[in-house]
Amino acid sequence: MSRIWTISHNGFLKYVSLTPYHLQDALNIMRNCFFKEESVSRAIGLNKSPEAIRELDELVLDILEDGVSVIAVEEKTGKVAGSLLNKIITKEDSPDGYFKKFNFKHPLAKKYDEINVAIDNSLNGFELFKSNCYFESVYVTALPEFRNKEVALKLLQSSLKVAQCLKDGEDVRISVNSNELPPLIKPTGVLGIATTIASEKIMIKEEFVTGKVVDLKNTLTTVPLSPITIMYKFLK
Repeated sequence: MSRIWTISHNGFLKYVSLTPYHLQDALNIMRNCFFKEESVSRAIGLNKSPEAIRELDELVLDILEDGVSVIAVEEKTGKVAGSLLNKIITKEDSPDGYFKKFNFKHPLAKKYDEINVAIDNSLNGFELFKSNCYFESVYVTALPEFRNKEVALKLLQSSLKVAQCLKDGEDVRISVNSNELPPLIKPTGVLGIATTIASEKIMIKEEFVTGKVVDLKNTLTTVPLSPITIMYKFLK
């Protein structure tokens, strides 16, 4: 059963942990919305390549398998309105950065992963949090018809509740594929990547602070790309 973390003030949307029931919906919203519109994706032309986007299913599923992602669901219809993909990053599994593990074939999928690796390399989360485990809010998106309704903010607030539960030793993870989850390692903080001013403002509202500003526009992309801000917050 999915845990409800937040309900919108009008009861229109509920924010819940992702379960197997909505796994395909989470994949679809990434394919059809996030990768079509996200700034890094557009900067390298990934948004125009369905083949490359489909190859990135491997990345999306790997994140979702941690069982800590959150979705917004329209109460009336059951439609998934938005999602925030979260990952538990451990030193044991990702000593040199999470994104280095992938070996994509399509040039645009490979380029997208290279950018993620470059961002990863710019700030060491384990050193930042002085811990062998932290929680990362990786990708957030909302369907166009649900924008300007604070969906991204509520998804982040819900994800922070998930992270705090884990830090407190309450295992709220949900397996999305019936596989047994590994023993819980408690995260000490939350990392987030802001690729837009809007996402940066949302994190600031939740008391995230800037860890590093990364400028990749002259190295990894073919068109101008705004600086990317890595933000973080310690859990209580």
